Amino acid sequence: MADPKITSSDEVLVVRDLCVDFTSLHGALHAVRGVDFTLSRGECLGIVGESGSGKSVTVSAVLGLLGKGATVSGTILLDGEDLVAASFEDLRGLRGKKISMIFQEPSRSFDPIYSIGKTFAETFRAKSPELPDAEIRRRSVKLLTEVHIPRAEERLHNFPHQFSGGMLQRIMIALALANDPEVLIADEPTTALDVTIQAQIVSLLKELQQHRRLSLIFISHNLGLVGQIADRILVMYGGLVLESGASSRVLGEPRSPYSRALLSALPAWGTHYSSSGLYTIPGNVPDPTRPEPGCPFAPRCTYVLPACTAALPDMTMEETSFRCVLPGVKV
Repeated sequence: MADPKITSSDEVLVVRDLCVDFTSLHGALHAVRGVDFTLSRGECLGIVGESGSGKSVTVSAVLGLLGKGATVSGTILLDGEDLVAASFEDLRGLRGKKISMIFQEPSRSFDPIYSIGKTFAETFRAKSPELPDAEIRRRSVKLLTEVHIPRAEERLHNFPHQFSGGMLQRIMIALALANDPEVLIADEPTTALDVTIQAQIVSLLKELQQHRRLSLIFISHNLGLVGQIADRILVMYGGLVLESGASSRVLGEPRSPYSRALLSALPAWGTHYSSSGLYTIPGNVPDPTRPEPGCPFAPRCTYVLPACTAALPDMTMEETSFRCVLPGVKV
């Protein structure tokens, strides 16, 4: 759980009132609507929510990866530097050196005609063109060894198709760490991996975080995995934060009905679908081109009240922050 020594002075990333809109044929698409969070040095922040909740768009905005079709407003401070106001060249200089990202489905992130060694060389030379070949090779072997790739020096000659999905994700993690970033964003890094490999990747990220004192943002649909690694959890839905707080409290005593619904949808240990059916959340995620005037979860919530649809509830700032007019119900 969270390090009690972490204070506000340790904050490496601060996001305030982040909004992201996209232009679409059906009008403005409101993907992120006023997201706030901080990330301290050495801390792991987990971000959970269904597809379309705004998780990946939020972190892509932090990295400046959204392109010209997106309008980003708000404040994003990385070590005090405002990334929203930063130029394209400034952002490109920060990526890899101060902040880096691991993408989901690693097989799609590698060029099939590049060996792993050539991929490392390209990564190192993007930031340090003067590095000699011998030094690049030494650093590449060290990184592969750090992420537990056996026969690291030999495997630099291999191509992506010669590795399993789990090993490719380990190599992707090594590439993300190549230039010693302070902040590492893992965007659903266990997608398409079996449960055993998922656990290994989470264990590796925890090990690297502690060893390097990395600040980590871990995005996943799997609340069980997030609970294993995150100090704090952010629950997103409809482009908004509906709950945030320490992992133990969000998972053990959730205040938002949406958080409770997500937890109720997890299969219970030792149960079988033939004897007990899985709980499912009724309805669909909201249309981001026509956001609900009130709570975005109201159309799917079992405990909806007239006040829920009249206006968006304010964020209640307690030990666990939540956005709900009726906290405390049980799903």
